[in-house]
Amino acid sequence: MTYLATVTKNTLSLFIHDKEKSEHSRYPVIEVSFEITDDCKRPRDLIPAHSPEELLYVVEFGELVFQGKETELVLATAGKSGLIYILRINEAMEGKEATRLKRLRGNSHEIYDLKFAPPVREILANLLLVVGKESTVHLWDIAREMIVYSFKSVESPRVDHIRVEWHSSGEFFAVCSLNSTFTFWTIDEDVKKKIRLAREPSNKSDRFHKGLGFTPAFELSRVHSGYADCFKFIGHFIISKGFDDGIKEWLPLIDLDSFMPCFHLRYQTEQWIWYTQFTLVVKGEKAFLVVGNEDGTIFIYFLDHGDFKKGPRLVYRMVLLPRSLVRKASLSDDLKTLFAISDNGRLYITPLSPPDILSKLITKNVIQAIP
Repeated sequence: MTYLATVTKNTLSLFIHDKEKSEHSRYPVIEVSFEITDDCKRPRDLIPAHSPEELLYVVEFGELVFQGKETELVLATAGKSGLIYILRINEAMEGKEATRLKRLRGNSHEIYDLKFAPPVREILANLLLVVGKESTVHLWDIAREMIVYSFKSVESPRVDHIRVEWHSSGEFFAVCSLNSTFTFWTIDEDVKKKIRLAREPSNKSDRFHKGLGFTPAFELSRVHSGYADCFKFIGHFIISKGFDDGIKEWLPLIDLDSFMPCFHLRYQTEQWIWYTQFTLVVKGEKAFLVVGNEDGTIFIYFLDHGDFKKGPRLVYRMVLLPRSLVRKASLSDDLKTLFAISDNGRLYITPLSPPDILSKLITKNVIQAIP
């Protein structure tokens, strides 16, 4: 199964691509739309009548872990109102309407991004990082419906945060802000202590005192000339896209002479349009970066994390949506199908030609890059 989701104004669209059905059906994709409305009598309502002007900015997939260790795939979405909606999507996989599982209050301003913690350790279960139009990063436990920890840098007390990303280890995360600064925070013992305390049955959300952190591991500025509207970790490297100076691959470092944060730039592409999001499809030490532009062209870059001498190489390019902005693009798990979501929220699916052009790169050491 391949899952994609997008938001357009007050509507969330979920696309589920079934590889097995694609071989036998003309309609291999289940599409479910959730419209946010102020009419509380309709079954698709996600918010109450007093929030008729909700605008959704972000949507993310995650797993909700129950006490019996059972897991369920969910969607988290948020936007203008500062409310977080957790949607149960198992029904959507069966062709039914999905239902709202939780609505979380606690953010006083607009939410620009949210990310589930990687499921690599039990303590990270049900944790959700949330950033937005405020200078504080909130760490939610969505099962307990409470903020367990908040992070606020004393160096940047009044700056909005645009994007947040977990490292795959779950030991730290990074935030990009409007002042073009990347801030790195660790999940240290104080944070873990608060997480465990919040999960004790005697603690209720209205009586729990969240933890507060004011000192990040370090901060980096001037990576981009403006802020980054999309970034991802790959190992200890970071791939980021500035809204005005292209995609960069870089490594955050500490200068051994001055002990000041710095970064090593390994690669930079040409300029990209603002707010087109790229996707990283990781296969071991190798990965594919998929991104579209304002002309409807999709580019696929190949990254070899094990080869530090080479940066991303362009290996595939096609015009999928002529004269239509590509907001998001991705690949199927078998690397044979390309997915793209246009500016109007439509999903486009096309097989790669030849179909094994990307899968061969996983096993080969030498590749031919597209000029």
